[in-house]
Amino acid sequence: MEYKKKLIALNIKKADNFAVILFFASFILFGAINLFDKRTPVLTTGSVWFDSLLALGIFIVGMIAHEGTHALSGILCGRLAPKQVKFGFDLRGMNLYTHFEAPMPMKGFLFTLMTPCVMTALLPIALLTAFGGIIPLGASCLLLAGCAGDIVTFVSALKQDKKALVSDHPTALAYYLVYPENALSEGFSATTEEEERVLLVKAQNKPYENDKAKRRSIMSKCFGILLFIALYVLVMYLISLFMRFF
Repeated sequence: MEYKKKLIALNIKKADNFAVILFFASFILFGAINLFDKRTPVLTTGSVWFDSLLALGIFIVGMIAHEGTHALSGILCGRLAPKQVKFGFDLRGMNLYTHFEAPMPMKGFLFTLMTPCVMTALLPIALLTAFGGIIPLGASCLLLAGCAGDIVTFVSALKQDKKALVSDHPTALAYYLVYPENALSEGFSATTEEEERVLLVKAQNKPYENDKAKRRSIMSKCFGILLFIALYVLVMYLISLFMRFF
């Protein structure tokens, strides 16, 4: 069957800014609850370093589980075959991703977007807030921040035609509204290749100009991640020392 597609591209910078807001808002809110609730321990294991290793494990497992939940939701709710689900690693964003090679119903797409957010971020945040452990809590808040693109896409897709099929873009923060050629909705206009290129450029999803720029961007991203981890462990250590006096 022939299909017509309309691209909906989302601004990656706005999603990145939203991710920062999600992390700090959730960490400050739930971290404050954890710190000042005397019934819950500040440290899960009793050691800053073991808690830091636990947080790292939670983050790595959470990222993998996030993509696995996307895939499982796509198969169960998106009515896709396992062979239509592909996994990959984006060097530019330094993150894992799941891509669906066939369109799915809008309801299935919406469910597929939000299931990982609930299962791999909100649920661990709730458990760690209830039982204590501010350092692992931070890792869960990072996982929530990693859901920013899914949440932004979910909000955008809610505004679209619920009868449309949806296909995610393989590399960009974008998706397609898909209609069979013989069942186009009123007012629908397919996106041409040139229009798609312009939309993706406006959304800041530009390709690298050369390999040197690509390597420089990846190294900068890795350095930023390592710096963040070091500062995070240091701050958590100082907080734990501070709380011992109260």
